[in-house]
Amino acid sequence: AEGTVSGPILRTPSGGSVPFLGNPDLLTEQSNSYEIGFSSEFAGSYAVTAVLFSKDQIGLTGLRSGGIVNGVRVFDPATTYGSSTPSYRVLVNQDFETMRGVELQLRRRVVNHWGFDVNFALSEARTNAADPEKEYERQIQQGDPRLNSEATSSTDQPFTFHAALLFAMGNDAPSIPLGGLLRNLSASIVYRTESGLPYTPTLDFYGFGAAQLVRNSSRGPSTSQIDLQLAKQWVAGGLRYGFTLQVLNLTDRKNCIQVFTTTGDCRVGAVDV
Repeated sequence: AEGTVSGPILRTPSGGSVPFLGNPDLLTEQSNSYEIGFSSEFAGSYAVTAVLFSKDQIGLTGLRSGGIVNGVRVFDPATTYGSSTPSYRVLVNQDFETMRGVELQLRRRVVNHWGFDVNFALSEARTNAADPEKEYERQIQQGDPRLNSEATSSTDQPFTFHAALLFAMGNDAPSIPLGGLLRNLSASIVYRTESGLPYTPTLDFYGFGAAQLVRNSSRGPSTSQIDLQLAKQWVAGGLRYGFTLQVLNLTDRKNCIQVFTTTGDCRVGAVDV
């Protein structure tokens, strides 16, 4: 009869259902990467590098509804499963992601006991869907609208900036009081800042999504951090010894990693329960 589904009914030991079904006919995901760059040294101790890159990923694993929808059988590569409902989902090769960007680097090798390394990157990542687990969570549990066109990827970070200031002392310790303690001592201070990750805002205080909203149309606050590392080496009895002290987030800055989608703030918002 019209609207029926042949084959065994998919069941789990607990009597519930699974979020999506596997597909033994999945193909290998493909990536096409292009990169062009320029690198040069100057003034004996400095170097500059510039890189343009482009990466296309196609055939990524995504979700597609299978079974009978509105009396019409939807294409389903996993028909051997069968189902008692028309709304189960199957893994297929249908998603894609594109990434474009530029990376710049300026560095100075350690000369006269100091040097630096500065990296700056601008990029954009766009996709038609999240990975299957995240896509199911967003559509079913969080109420995010289904993407009908390319949108910002959940991993998109428009800019990143990393800078390191380096100090190093060899056996030529300075002639100052206690200068011998600086022999074979090295130190580095690293500062990094990155743009926040995108999220889909909700209009309802209770946390339910709205169909008219654009996926990942808002962005969380940027993050920054300062790290410190000290290293000391010495020789005793013909053996070289050393220790390293590493301090992460030296200033104890509190970065916002995930915001409430109802407010865009890390501290105040509503949770969908």
